[in-house]
Amino acid sequence: MIPRPARLLLAFLALISACDAGSDGGAEARLDVAVAANFAACAEILSRRFEEIAGCEVVLTSGSTGRLAKQIEEGAPFAVFLAADVERPERLVARGRAEAESRFTYARGRLVLAVPRGRPAPTGLDDLRAARAARIAIARAELAPYGRAAEEVLKGLDLDNEIVVGENVAQVLHFVVSGAADYGFVPASLAVTGGLPHLELPAGLHAAIEQQAVLIDARSALARRFMAFLRSPAALDEIRRCGYEPGG
Repeated sequence: MIPRPARLLLAFLALISACDAGSDGGAEARLDVAVAANFAACAEILSRRFEEIAGCEVVLTSGSTGRLAKQIEEGAPFAVFLAADVERPERLVARGRAEAESRFTYARGRLVLAVPRGRPAPTGLDDLRAARAARIAIARAELAPYGRAAEEVLKGLDLDNEIVVGENVAQVLHFVVSGAADYGFVPASLAVTGGLPHLELPAGLHAAIEQQAVLIDARSALARRFMAFLRSPAALDEIRRCGYEPGG
């Protein structure tokens, strides 16, 4: 019989090398992660770091939180879900599609008002109120939490501008960059990485944007390692650099 300390060591070694078996390693050679569009660029950086640590392939699928949650409910083979809200992970847990104990806030987002490159950044919301003919882009509220926040801002300001609706915040960013919209409500992280002039919105114009991660495949040791990695100091520092307040 193998002594208990040795068994623990063997178990630990098996865990840290779970995906080093190459093509014969099965699912543990690859980790499929569904990620909200607003966090896709940051998730790309984090996943590359995790690949270096674990020696595995991380495959990211980005889209609106609502669309991804629906795919998971229908059986899409994701192991981890990085949502842009709290409600979808909660719903997946309630429907038996995710592990309740795994759910945690990995980031808190900020909404900004962005304009195309080459234009001066808005100096205040009065710029938006004065631009009655301007087209404003927002993400679809029923699918994207940042779109829901943008809708709250528009209602609070009582604006009646032409609204251009994108499927997710990545599409809203495209509308602004291409000039298809004069203004766009996007996550601060996308405005910064996209080099767009923007206005930080005053606190209280919309509900807080809390983004939660949840484990979908409870059998995957690799997915559990990735969830733990998201709470590591290195990951939290990167999340902060991407323009979010880390949750941890």
